[in-house]
Amino acid sequence: MRFLLDENADMRLAATLEVHGHDVTSINRDYAQGVSDVDVLALATREARVLVTFDRDFGELVVRHREPHAGVIYLRLGVVPLAAKAERLLESIDYLASQNRPPFLVVTPIAIRSAPE
Repeated sequence: MRFLLDENADMRLAATLEVHGHDVTSINRDYAQGVSDVDVLALATREARVLVTFDRDFGELVVRHREPHAGVIYLRLGVVPLAAKAERLLESIDYLASQNRPPFLVVTPIAIRSAPE
């Protein structure tokens, strides 16, 4: 799968994804920082990348404003170790792969759910 890490995502998650064979770009590493959320979502959509973010504003853009997207993984994990973040991210990818359309996933320490769109 192809992923774009938002600027608030831990860059070490890119290595986790890459080790599992995924194509990963990051706002912090590959693009100009300070890009608006609308532009980040549009970039991910143009490049057919699932956006990985800790920013709840993307829920507003996708669910309320119905902005197009190639999938969003919103990690609502709070302060947890990197290993826990990586584990939940990989579990969410398995869930994502089982969907027939790109969902907006909300990932918490105990659940993964697809937000209504």
